[in-house]
Order: sequence, then C-alpha cells, then structure tokens
Amino acid sequence: MRQEVCLYSSEGVHWVELQSDGSLLHSLYRGVEQVKQHLWRFSSPVKQFSAILLHGHLHMLMAYEPGVYYARCSVTARTDEKQELRISRHPSSSNPYLFNLGRTLYFGFTTILNQKFTYVLRQVEQGRWRERSFSYIREDYGANVHIEQASCDISESGTLYGLFLIRNGDTNRQQLMLLELDMESEEAKWQPVFSSAQAGQSWSITVSAAREGDPYLAWVVHNGITATVYCTRGRQDTNSCIPLKVFFQNQFFAPRLTIAGEHGLFLSITGSSWLACAYSSNGGKDWGTFMEVPFARESRLRIIQGVRSSEHDHVPVSLLGTGYPCFRPIELIDLFHPFLTMNTRGPSIQDDVLLHYAKLQLGVLHEFASGRIAAWQEEMMLLEERLLQEEHALQRLETYIEEMEREQVRVLEQLHAVGSNLAPFGIRLIQ
Repeated sequence: MRQEVCLYSSEGVHWVELQSDGSLLHSLYRGVEQVKQHLWRFSSPVKQFSAILLHGHLHMLMAYEPGVYYARCSVTARTDEKQELRISRHPSSSNPYLFNLGRTLYFGFTTILNQKFTYVLRQVEQGRWRERSFSYIREDYGANVHIEQASCDISESGTLYGLFLIRNGDTNRQQLMLLELDMESEEAKWQPVFSSAQAGQSWSITVSAAREGDPYLAWVVHNGITATVYCTRGRQDTNSCIPLKVFFQNQFFAPRLTIAGEHGLFLSITGSSWLACAYSSNGGKDWGTFMEVPFARESRLRIIQGVRSSEHDHVPVSLLGTGYPCFRPIELIDLFHPFLTMNTRGPSIQDDVLLHYAKLQLGVLHEFASGRIAAWQEEMMLLEERLLQEEHALQRLETYIEEMEREQVRVLEQLHAVGSNLAPFGIRLIQ
C-alpha cells in the first residue's frame, strides 16, 4: 500500500507521498492555484515515515535501511531547506511514529535489542533529550524475526497504545503484541493478543484509543478469498471474540476502527472502492453482520495518515476517506445513510440498521454539543476568574492611590508647618 500523508495549514493542503525510489514528494495545493511540488531526497532511501506539521516546518521520522532518522523540512522556503538527524543506527529499527504533546516532541520506533522485542521512545523538549526503552522480556527473538506491522494511537489522557505484528521467518509464526505506555512512566505494560502459525496468510492491524477505558483492537487475517476479522477491546481474552467472516475476490484488507462513545463501527476497506462495515451496540462485545457499501471508483477511497490536532497536541492517525487534493474522511453520517452523501450504488439496508446508525449519529452530535458547552463553560469560568483577579488588583491599586494621596497631604502639611516657623531672610547681591 502506498504511504500518503495529508496535512492542512494556512498555506493550503499538503500531501507527502513516498516514491518508489525512497524519496518523498511534497505537494502544496492552494485553492485553484497551480500545485507546487518539491522532491526531497535524503541520505538513504526512505522505507517508512511518520509526519506532522508544526510552525511552517514538516517534521518527519523516517526508517532507512541503516536505522531511523529525524528530518525537519521547511514547506515555505524556496530552497531545499532541511535538517537531518540520526535517531537510531540499529538496522532492525522500523515503524517510526512521531507525535507532539505540549512542548515535547516524541520519536517512537520498534527494534530487536539483545533478542528482545523493544519499543524505543525518545523525546526532546527545549533542547533537552531523553530516551527510554521498553522490552518484552518474556520471549527471545532470533535474527529472522521482524516487526512486520505497527499501529499506534494516543488516548486523550496521554497514554500510548501500540499494536504490533511480529513474524518469525523460520517457523512462520505470527504474533500480535499490545503495548500500553504512559508518557511519564518508566515501565510499560505488554500483552500478547493473538498468534497463528498458518502459512500463506496476510494480515492488517489497527488500534484505536477509546476516550475512556481500554483501546479497541482489530485485525484481519486474509487467506485466499476469505478474510477473518477479529475485534476486541483492551486486554480481554480474544478467544471470547466471535470472528467475523467476509468474502471478497483476491483483495487485501486494511481495517479501520471508528469509535463513537460507547458504540463502535468497524470499517474494512478493500483494494478497490468497496467498503464493508459492521456495527456494535455494546462497545465492541457483539457485532452485527457485514454490510457492503460500494463507492464510485472516481472517489479514490483509501486510507492515509492524517493528524488529530488540538491546541497543543498533534497525533498522527489513520484516516479512511475520499477525495484529492481535499481529503474528506468518512463520517458516521455517511454510514447512517450512504445514498445521501456518497455516490454509491445503494446497498440494501434494513430499517433497524438505519435506526441504529441514527442513534449513533445523534449520540455523536450530543457528545459534540456537550463537549462544546463544557469547553465554553470552562472558558467562562476562566474569564470570570480573570475578571475577579483584575477587580481585586484594581481595588488594591485604588487603595494604594488613596494612601499616596493621604501621604502627600501629610507631607505638604509638614512642609507648611516648617515654613511658617522660619524667619524671613533675603539675599543681597554685592557687585
């Protein structure tokens, strides 16, 4: 799958695409103006990369054959202005994940150190660097073991969740591992999730951090024309999950999980313009049957890397959507009634499914409105507190001015008393 990154700024829409020769093509679209493109080449061909946009610079964490490197490139300068810094020289380092929380820039990647699967997290804040390594010590991995895939997400509380697919080339064993890491902790929680030793399988994995509680995990095991979809929440026993079957002709699946409060929607996209989705009304414990939603081929339905941004945080996330250069993520309203918002050939949707999607959409709108109201209330409280502080400061200033006026009157009275007691005198000029 071609790796693409779509970012938005005041300059326009930025697309960064990994080329076949390992270079990165940056395209800037400004409305109806002609696109501006620049090809970035680095010290080695890029295999994987993660990117965010901060203060007019594109920050990228890239996996080369020799290791992992960080680059900062200007998106406004006319010249090839870029800086490159080595983060890891170990050749097994891969799956870069770059994100920003507050004033801190984090560099995450996977590697095999001393036959242990290790997740390395480096960070820099105002020029101060820090590095932490978290190894899974319960199992040794030989030279023919590599981390084939990785999916990461950051929860609202600042917890990093990583889902990793580890493949053993000697035994053909494929293992899913879940990492839970608090940003300030010195220890990580590891949990084996799933494993299989069947040959001829291709996998796709994804993790989505829930707003509250454990994250949602999903993975697709593709074998021939059959794909088995697994979905679970957090570290619960995956054997209790009912696998879902979906049949397509020779397609590779890339799953995407969307969370809406206590409800969840699982989206599975094929290599074509077909979308398969199933819904859950109890937070992922039980799932309905798959529903296929066909899109027009011109919609260019695909999964890219976008960024979930707040005032101080920038977290890369996988997005499923349509459109180029203006990318539009798929929303719940599109699945609530696809004919209204997408150019589709109209799948048969039962009334109970539409009703469930309507409830989901209303829940999302209610949650959004509640969040905005809570944010406004917090802003009002801060403004009232600031106004109260300014009133107190003004009162203190008025009291100080009154004291100064009284002191001025007292000093003038003393000067007048001293002046009245002095005898008159004169100055004679003698020439």
